Amino acid sequence: VALCGMSLLFGFAVLTDGYTGVEGQSALYWVVSQVYNSSVLFISPLVAAFLASRIFPSEIENGSILLYTSKYRNRGRLYLAKSLALATFTLAAFVVMCLINLLTYYLLAVHNPVIASGLLFGENSGMLLLGLFAIYLSSFLIASQLTLVLGAFFKPTPVIGILFLLTLISHFTYKIPGLSRLNPWYYIVRVFNDTLSTSAAVPVDKGIWGIAAAFLLLVAITVVLANFIGKRKFQSMDL
Repeated sequence: VALCGMSLLFGFAVLTDGYTGVEGQSALYWVVSQVYNSSVLFISPLVAAFLASRIFPSEIENGSILLYTSKYRNRGRLYLAKSLALATFTLAAFVVMCLINLLTYYLLAVHNPVIASGLLFGENSGMLLLGLFAIYLSSFLIASQLTLVLGAFFKPTPVIGILFLLTLISHFTYKIPGLSRLNPWYYIVRVFNDTLSTSAAVPVDKGIWGIAAAFLLLVAITVVLANFIGKRKFQSMDL
């Protein structure tokens, strides 16, 4: 509900002519814009953080993690298994979110021919799909993996607070010279800077593939480093 609330609100607004967004939106444009809005308003990363806090930090706090550690002595593998399960779960949540947004488009928005074109794909589909994948990596994968590693150091509530603070800082510091390339939100903005401003065709940024490669490298380093630190901390914890 939290992930798709914005889409439902905008969908009903379209029906009542209270929506003033871009005209001629394809289904893909609608889905991507709603997912983007959810990230801008910190909903997606906080939901991902909440899910991650229930999988690992809460288990440590309430002692249920002992049910695993008493049977499986290899804590390193247990941590990595938790990490993989979390990545799978957040991916499933992201897919469900996209599907519900798609249903919202065809059940609500499509009834307003000015706002919705009725087409599944429109202009800039490649950039929109690239941006959609980037949002998953930033607001779901990275957010949940950082929550997981923070859960090895702090209790669940502070962990979610720290993740929110990190996300807030990310959104407001992506323009800082020299540090922008280390900020996931910088890459999201680069992809969507022109793409979400219109449903008409937008020239493709010639440097987009270099930007995409740099972003994937940043994601890989972040996830690997988070798992390495979390794994080492979990192995040394006194449970």
